[in-house]
Amino acid sequence: MVVLIIGILAAVAVPQYQKAVLKSRMAQIYAWMNHASREAELFYMANGRYPQNFFEMGVEIPGCTITETSMDWCSGNKELSFVEISNNTIQFLMKRSGGARVIYFFRRYNQNYGEGLFCAPSGVESLKEFCRSIGAVRPAANKWMGYEIYHID
Repeated sequence: MVVLIIGILAAVAVPQYQKAVLKSRMAQIYAWMNHASREAELFYMANGRYPQNFFEMGVEIPGCTITETSMDWCSGNKELSFVEISNNTIQFLMKRSGGARVIYFFRRYNQNYGEGLFCAPSGVESLKEFCRSIGAVRPAANKWMGYEIYHID
């Protein structure tokens, strides 16, 4: 009987713990993205164009090797696989998440998705829940690279 009760408690507790860990990881990534997106807008105001890389705008992401290329690997960061600036976007690709991304579409880029910060949860329901928990609204009308994208701001 005791084993059965422990099993039931574990079945309830483990998924909640996993959601809490994911939310914590995404909150850190969201903070880095907020910083990078603000710096990109400041760079635009100062230079009349958006940055081509993180190095150019002086943004460092812990554990990522920031260079003068558009994509930088993050082998020393336990949350991110890589960060990239390309095609009027900043992308942060999460590790261990089925490929979820946090995306910033530059403010003056309004072609398909609108402008601002987005959460792209790669079809994983717990990531969709996270996107909603940080204030993201329903998916935008278009998909981006096959992802539903939730508008954050």
